[in-house]
Amino acid sequence: MSAKTTNNAEEFIEAAGAHVRSDPVGNSILLTMMEGMRKSGGKGPTAYWTWAVDEAESGGGTAGACVCVPPNLAILSGMEAGAAAACAASLHESGAPVAGVLGPTRAAEAFVEEWTRATGSTAVAGRTEHILRLDTALPSLPGQTPAGHARPAKEGELEPLTDFFLEAAAGSGISREEARRSAQRQIASGHLLVWDDGEVAAVVGRTPASDGVVRITPMHTVPERRGRGYARALFAETLEQGRAEGASTFVLFTEAENTAAQSLFRSFGFRSHGTTVEYRFE
Repeated sequence: MSAKTTNNAEEFIEAAGAHVRSDPVGNSILLTMMEGMRKSGGKGPTAYWTWAVDEAESGGGTAGACVCVPPNLAILSGMEAGAAAACAASLHESGAPVAGVLGPTRAAEAFVEEWTRATGSTAVAGRTEHILRLDTALPSLPGQTPAGHARPAKEGELEPLTDFFLEAAAGSGISREEARRSAQRQIASGHLLVWDDGEVAAVVGRTPASDGVVRITPMHTVPERRGRGYARALFAETLEQGRAEGASTFVLFTEAENTAAQSLFRSFGFRSHGTTVEYRFE
């Protein structure tokens, strides 16, 4: 097993794009990053694109892929332990400043083992999240629509919405600047919705569709406004808009301990699609 790291997104897409697209739900974060970099023409922060090759396969098939955009975590596709270790070794040899890793359990643990061996660093376990997916038609849900309406977020709301992003991602280690950039991108694209009943009560974001898959992120309700149906109504509107734009599948990540959110998502028909884990290096 060997791996290669490049700063050229197009080279990565040519070599590993088919592998990433083979599981657009499990690889939704990596797919979104890949498509975003392609659309930007390679402009933006330096990214380290890595893919593993299994020489035992005829033609040397791609066995795994990951991308790291410092200071963010390295994002892994689903892959066997040997491929994940090869990706870690290649990233280390490239000099990439990897702060941590996020991916399926087996791949993430193998990456951590190789990275800590090569660097002498230690790994601290972070969040464990369930991947949920929805492929069916949207259900007709009972209940009254709360006061107010859904609307796109506005540029002037960037700072309070950044606070919402940070609260929704509590425990992930995301910086304010990272959260601000994410909110700004989604506001600019029209993919960040808020529920407005005179003031912002809830927020739900999503990505553009990539290979027919839309990822929901983030979702947050102002604590003192919870229990009034804002999140459910806004979530339903987000799904409807995604369907209207051609999405056939929705995916989201939810913390294993967040049973309330899981109950809401499952009421819409979301089902399990695996688990992802996070480690940070010290």
